Amino acid sequence: MIQKMLLYLFLLIAGVLIGNTKFIKDKLINKIEFMQLICLFLLLFIMGLRIGMDDYIIDSFLELGIKGIIISLVIISFSILFTFIGKCIFFSKAKYPDIRERRHSNEH
Repeated sequence: MIQKMLLYLFLLIAGVLIGNTKFIKDKLINKIEFMQLICLFLLLFIMGLRIGMDDYIIDSFLELGIKGIIISLVIISFSILFTFIGKCIFFSKAKYPDIRERRHSNEH
């Protein structure tokens, strides 16, 4: 397990170093992007195959979907709530008056 992680880390660092040296030409970058896209599609297809072959996931698909929707709604709700609270705390009207108030005060 640790050997695989080290291999992934080594490949990532090697890619960053090679990419940072401008060793790869622009024409080759377009080909690399296309290869990345093909590999991504292949990875998604294989993941779909593995999910489709797992009877437990297929049998509990509805339950997993409902849990996913509930988790997503809770996350979205709390994001909206905390954004509103943060806006009220950090962007109070005393510090940042409303644009209509600024426009109105400039007219006088």
